[in-house]
Amino acid sequence: MKHVIRSGLVAAVILVMIASTFAISPMNVSASSTTYIMPDGSVEPASAPIIRHGNKYKLADNVYGPIYIQKSGVTLNGDGYTVQGTPTEYGVYLNSVSHVTLKNLIVRGFYQNIKLWEADHNTILKCKVTEAAYEGIVLTASSNNVVKENEAYANGDDGISLFTTGGVGSADNVITRNKLYENRWNGMVVYGSEHRRNLITENTVYGQNVGIFVLGAESSTFEKNLVYWNKLDGMYIRGSYYALVSGNTFRENGARGLMIRAGQYSTYEQNMILNNNIGLGFRRGATGQNVVQNNWIQGNEIGMEIFDKARNNYMIRNTITMNDIGITLDGTTSNNRLHHNNFIGNTVQAVEQGANIWDDGMYEGNHWSDYTGVDLNRDGVGDTDLPHQGLDGYPLIGECKQRKVHIIRFKNI
Repeated sequence: MKHVIRSGLVAAVILVMIASTFAISPMNVSASSTTYIMPDGSVEPASAPIIRHGNKYKLADNVYGPIYIQKSGVTLNGDGYTVQGTPTEYGVYLNSVSHVTLKNLIVRGFYQNIKLWEADHNTILKCKVTEAAYEGIVLTASSNNVVKENEAYANGDDGISLFTTGGVGSADNVITRNKLYENRWNGMVVYGSEHRRNLITENTVYGQNVGIFVLGAESSTFEKNLVYWNKLDGMYIRGSYYALVSGNTFRENGARGLMIRAGQYSTYEQNMILNNNIGLGFRRGATGQNVVQNNWIQGNEIGMEIFDKARNNYMIRNTITMNDIGITLDGTTSNNRLHHNNFIGNTVQAVEQGANIWDDGMYEGNHWSDYTGVDLNRDGVGDTDLPHQGLDGYPLIGECKQRKVHIIRFKNI
């Protein structure tokens, strides 16, 4: 059995992570070490190993030092060559340009390897970014970009980060099919409520402290990502409004598969949450109205942990199976509604200390695999509530916790 990591330790480490992810203003770099694609399309210095055909540029050799792209509508093809620098410089830098494509670049060893600053409608495709002092790829106040099929690994902070500047975030970006691994802190960071409507999908994220770290991110979607083998949480999401976290796999993470803190009106559905220390953690739901539904939560020490004043949320149609403890709700939780969930084969099915609601208001509650009551009228709803085995003396479901116990196994995912 794995050791349950204390939530205070996790919080302390996450605070360190937050402190390391603030946006950085543009730096001045020495022109003598910098290659420019100028606004008129010319390359300076002329000796730089870049071949030009109209608006298409291709590296002909490795480059030592930054590349600043100052012309919109161009393509820079690395052709597998490396752009390498020092941790006092940006690597490939786009400032206030649009419709630029970067592809097939290897960028190594800069302060931030690829940097977009107020740059919209650009594409970063099939690049490898590694050994940055801080982030591999950074979008600051940059919108409508596509970051696709890149590898970000062994960077000093994060693989891919979205930052704000002057209260302006990065919106409507698509970050997809990237491989983010073995970065020091996070695979991906979305930092700030100003980031809106971003789509983070089909990424593979493993080997960091936290796989996907989100603070804010209004109306954003995180779907079909594979997040595993991270030291702390697979995904930590805090203060998000109208977020959708759907169809992801969170497995074998050291603390929690999915950690939800505060936020409102968000939906967490159809995720596979497997073999973590804690499957899904839910704390401080504020006024709540979050929906956790149709998830499969299996093989964790604690399947679902609801604590720290979480209230007014909905946990419905989840399958919570083969965990040491299916679900725990501490004494500060209230008015969370739990119904039509499947509790199957957990060593301890549930621990309830709060004041929560265990039916749908229409006589149906949850399915319990160890239910031994009777269904007198054969309508699929048990007619007696029986107490479940307790843990450390705490009362469990039954005993006036719900009107009736549903004994049909619901079909979820």
